[in-house]
Amino acid sequence: MKVPSLPDQLGLDPELLREAEAASVPEEHLGALDVLGEEVWRRTFEDNRACMMVARASDGAIVAANDAAVRFYGRPRRALLALRIGDINLTGDEGWPRVREAVDEGGGPFVSAHRLGSGEVRPVEVTITPLSIRGERHYLGIVSDVSERVRAEARLRELNDDLERRVAEEVARSMEAERTLFHQGRLAAMGEMLGAIAHQWRQPLNALALLLGNLDDARRHQQLGEDYLARALGDGQRLVHKMASTISDFRDFFRPDKARARFALRPQIDETVGLLEASLRHHDIDVRIEGDDGLHAFGLPNEYSQVLLNLLGNARDAILERGGGGRIDIRVARDGGHSRVAVTDDGGGVAVEPIERVFEPYFTTKPSGTGLGLYLSRMILQRTMGGELEVRRVPGGSEFTMVAPLPPE
Repeated sequence: MKVPSLPDQLGLDPELLREAEAASVPEEHLGALDVLGEEVWRRTFEDNRACMMVARASDGAIVAANDAAVRFYGRPRRALLALRIGDINLTGDEGWPRVREAVDEGGGPFVSAHRLGSGEVRPVEVTITPLSIRGERHYLGIVSDVSERVRAEARLRELNDDLERRVAEEVARSMEAERTLFHQGRLAAMGEMLGAIAHQWRQPLNALALLLGNLDDARRHQQLGEDYLARALGDGQRLVHKMASTISDFRDFFRPDKARARFALRPQIDETVGLLEASLRHHDIDVRIEGDDGLHAFGLPNEYSQVLLNLLGNARDAILERGGGGRIDIRVARDGGHSRVAVTDDGGGVAVEPIERVFEPYFTTKPSGTGLGLYLSRMILQRTMGGELEVRRVPGGSEFTMVAPLPPE
């Protein structure tokens, strides 16, 4: 039986074969393909729109290239068949063993850079399939131009980098704005503290003024005896000590806590109410505390008291705007894994819709308010204690509830 010739097996144009021979391509390179068969060869390789080449595994010599490869690389077929993969791959012949090893291990596809006939370098993705032709190992490579994808990925990386930069800038601005808010809130709290100190000092200062006036009267009437003077000095020292203790109380109150801790709610509430006692009594405002006296919370006790102080101050101001004389109820209760301390006043309520707007920064209904007290109070409970600050309307007034976690078991 006559064996078909190589041109007949591959369906090659005689002119094409002469071009290959003129390019000194060893005939065995082309002969290695005769096992594919004419029809399979034409359908799967030559007529395929994908850029395809066959290379010998041992040295990377290109033994076949389809029309799509000729167009992509911009080289005559005979020129391609005279090259090795290392001649078009920027890694050179040194990279071929690594490719061969990766293919044998089942790796791929591979992204590389190939040099075209024009000298232009294009990023490509190569999918490689091992072939055995006449007992010799070859590789069928499908080459895809990924220039657009690479450009898109580069653009995406630029956009991501720009987005990360802009996010970092926005975060920095947000943190700076938040620090400013906390600073302004701290200044507002200090103003509240000074006002409370003034209320606390008003009575002892008046008593000192009266004491000094009595001493002067006793001197002018020649009644300033040793016993009288000793009693007056003792009374004066007690008044000064009371004023000094007020400073100490407020100094400790505004000192930030370092770490979360277990603390009893009732003593914390009593201490905070005591700081405003003079002001509340002066304005005829009654404070009543009821509920679970043994309940504890877990968090930062001083910060917790600052929130309560702000709520009590707001309740007092609401009652004063209504004309003075009123009542503030503080109820302590347990709710699942949290404590709830509700502060209710009869100051007429918050005339704003929706009521949650009271927690927005710089929102205030007071002519001289900063609009930071409730915003910062909620942030303190949420961020430093894992709690919440809630608000609702009640008949005749408003109710703010401080929610804080119970101590861990």
